[in-house]
Amino acid sequence: MPREIKSREEFEKLLPSAIEIRVVKGRGSGSEGKKTEGSKDDEEAGAEAPPTKIKIRTGNQLYTFKTTEEDAQSLVKGTKTPVVEY
Repeated sequence: MPREIKSREEFEKLLPSAIEIRVVKGRGSGSEGKKTEGSKDDEEAGAEAPPTKIKIRTGNQLYTFKTTEEDAQSLVKGTKTPVVEY
């Protein structure tokens, strides 16, 4: 089972030991363009963009970290580890 990391500092400590980094961008609610009766637009509801997940594989564990897309790009920028984006 993957372990979820809650703090950016802990994630940054684990990043150098990563074998692979995967960036999974949030896709939304899954009902893009489809409105159900009584549903509101995202602007009206004040909904934020779905979180982006960064998954790092170390030698023996998979770690996940939820963040914004901009923060995710700044975290993986400059790493020597291969980055796969989904």
